[in-house]
Amino acid sequence: MATPDPFLTAGGRERRRTPRIQVVGRLHGRSVALGLPVRIREVGFGGFSLESALPFPKGAEHLFRFTLDDGTVVEVQATSIHTMRVTTPGGLSHLSGFAFSHPDRSRAAIDRLMDAVTGVIAVD
Repeated sequence: MATPDPFLTAGGRERRRTPRIQVVGRLHGRSVALGLPVRIREVGFGGFSLESALPFPKGAEHLFRFTLDDGTVVEVQATSIHTMRVTTPGGLSHLSGFAFSHPDRSRAAIDRLMDAVTGVIAVD
């Protein structure tokens, strides 16, 4: 039986308010407080999804440190929206979706992250 996609409604509509860019392998992450490495799957202006060895309880706020292949480091606060257990080639894992906790206060960090991921520099 296929695992349901947590990012789609039962009718197949997208749940997210903003689009995401797949970044698997280009963006490395870590939960700062837990010291837990996470595998970033997608990122967008509203949040990101990740795979991890541990689940993140819904509603929990965490500080994440993202590092890109070019060495760019960005830290952002994010709140867990959902977590589900999934089977991956490496065994059991957890897939979690996060929303940036303070998008207005974190806009510069989020813009820096998106600029690095897309290779486009935003101009005000």
